[in-house]
Amino acid sequence: MEEEQPQKLPSVFRLVKPAWELLRVNTTVIIGVIATPLLVSFPLLLLLLILSGAATASGHTLSVGTVNAFAVLFVAMYITLVVTLVVVNIATMTVTLKAARGEKLSYTEAFRAAWPYFFRVVRLYVLVSVAVLVGLVLLVVPGLIMLRRYFLAGYYMVDRNLGVFEAMDTSADETKKTGGVWGLLGFSLLIGLSGLIPHIGWIFAVAGLILFTCMTTWRYIQITARLAPVQPKAEPRLVPKLGELVSQEAIDDQSAVSTTPEPTKPKATKKKTTAKPKTKKAAGRARKNRSRR
Repeated sequence: MEEEQPQKLPSVFRLVKPAWELLRVNTTVIIGVIATPLLVSFPLLLLLLILSGAATASGHTLSVGTVNAFAVLFVAMYITLVVTLVVVNIATMTVTLKAARGEKLSYTEAFRAAWPYFFRVVRLYVLVSVAVLVGLVLLVVPGLIMLRRYFLAGYYMVDRNLGVFEAMDTSADETKKTGGVWGLLGFSLLIGLSGLIPHIGWIFAVAGLILFTCMTTWRYIQITARLAPVQPKAEPRLVPKLGELVSQEAIDDQSAVSTTPEPTKPKATKKKTTAKPKTKKAAGRARKNRSRR
């Protein structure tokens, strides 16, 4: 018997409404977690601008030591930003997965839950990036296929606590069965193009990024729910005496009653009675016998 293929998922645009409902479950924390890279990068960039302005204020050529100091500072800022982006990505997946299931996490709880996955997710993203980059360099199409296969691998890792290769294999297998990832990739491209609109494009880009994050989480929920094994129902038992289907508890109760022996009633003892004499002579003899006794 051939395995029944799961039904294809709905269009990506039908994810907008459930994604909005997901965002409403824990709006402040979700937006706060997504905005964390901006909060970290802004003071770092401001510090770099202040130091560079102070170094060039005199109008003299920068020394080798100053250039090296700026290079070290830039590398440190870059590493800090990359680490922040990875942790924020894990925290975002964690808090949105909880929200999709009706649960809430605080801002600190989201980041505290993200740290145990940090090095594992870094290895995952490195492998996925290499696979996608090699595919794009070779024939472009294989790179897009790799992107589709591993786009949700991080969700599988964080939600199911999987290893790197196990998360990649699970993502590739389940998204192939259900589909639904190409629409997300197209929607992300649409968000990027909206950011090119002069003056107000950044507003659409930021709002689209927040909505797209919730849409991606909801798509993962749809895929895993569609492929979840159906729990078989317990077979009902037929009671021959009643000729009808009853619950297991009723059967147990009935079997317990039927196996209990019924108490037997004690037999009544009959009192011995002396037979009455039938004639007068016999009655006289009986009186004589009693008097002798």
